[in-house]
Amino acid sequence: MNPFANRLDERLAQQSLTPDGICVARRLATDPHGILLRSAAAIVAPMINGDDDKAHAVLVELGAKKLLRQDTSGPEPRIFFDHAAIGLTEEEASACLSVLDQLQTIGGPHSTEGMASLKAFFQSESPISLVLSITSHDVFTDLQDRADRGRLTFFVLPSRSCVQQNLHAHYDEVLQNWTTFLVKGNDNLRSNTILRVATVDCAEIYTSGISADLARINFIRSDAQSTREGTVILAPASTSLYALYRARATEVWAAASPLWALEKQRVIFLWLGKVLWPASLVAIALTAVALLGKLVGGLIATIAIGLLRERISLAIGAKAWSHRNLFQR
Repeated sequence: MNPFANRLDERLAQQSLTPDGICVARRLATDPHGILLRSAAAIVAPMINGDDDKAHAVLVELGAKKLLRQDTSGPEPRIFFDHAAIGLTEEEASACLSVLDQLQTIGGPHSTEGMASLKAFFQSESPISLVLSITSHDVFTDLQDRADRGRLTFFVLPSRSCVQQNLHAHYDEVLQNWTTFLVKGNDNLRSNTILRVATVDCAEIYTSGISADLARINFIRSDAQSTREGTVILAPASTSLYALYRARATEVWAAASPLWALEKQRVIFLWLGKVLWPASLVAIALTAVALLGKLVGGLIATIAIGLLRERISLAIGAKAWSHRNLFQR
C-alpha cells in the first residue's frame, strides 16, 4: 500500500464525517482527475450505493467541512479534494493521488529490472500461474525456494502445434528438460509445481503471469520476433487490465492438458472421459432401439446422437475459431 494512505485515513478520521462521507472523501482524495461539477451527484452515488439525493447530501457534508475545492481552469468546472484542508503537505497529497494503483511499466522481460520483478513475483504468498513461451526451467531460480515454502506455482507451456516448425526440436528439448526436472525434484517441488500444455493458441499472453494481487504482463507487439522484445507491465488486482488478463488466462488453464510423466492418473481420467462419453451415447442409442421399439427407441436414439453430434461440432468449432484463425477466414 502507498505509505501515505494510512496518514490520509488518520486525517479523515479526525473530521467527524459520516461513513459515507469518509468513503467519498477517500475516493476523491486519491483521484487526480477530479469529478465534473455538473455530474457530481451521479458520479458519487455509486460510491455509496445510493441515489442522487444521498450523494448530494454527502457532497454538502464535505463542502461544509471545506474539504472540496472547485477548479474552473478547464472547459468545465471540476471538484477536487482539498488535501491542504486536512493538513497534508504537497508531497503527501501527490503520494495520495497514486493510491489509484496505476499500472507500472518495468522494462524488458530480460532486463535487470524485468528479472528483479520476476524474482519479486515469485515471493508472492498466493498461488501464481505463468503462461510460458519456449522457456527453460532454469529461468525460474526461485522456484525451488517457493516450493519449499509450500507455495503453488502453475506453468502452462504452449502447444507444439502453435510453435513454428523450425523451433520444434528446441521445444521438445525444453519440454523434456522440464519433465525431467520435476520428476527428479524433491517432494516439495513435485507437490507444489504443476506443468501443463496449452491446447489453445495463447501467444498474446506468453511469458505473463498472475497472482491473487498482481498480473505481471509481457506487453508484446504482434510483429515481435521474440517475447524478449516485450515490455513488462504490472497490473494490480484492482485494475481492469488484471481482470482482462485473468479471464483470458483462465480459458487457457482450463483447457490445458496434463503430461503423462507428471500426472498419470489425471491423463487416464481425461482419456476415459473422452472415450467413454461418446461410446456411452452410441450404446444408449443402440440399446434403446433394440429394447424399446422403433418409436420410443428411435426418439431416445435421436437425442443421444444429437448430443454426440453437438459435442463433435463444438470441438471442431473451437479449433476453427481459435485466436490464430479468427481473422484469417
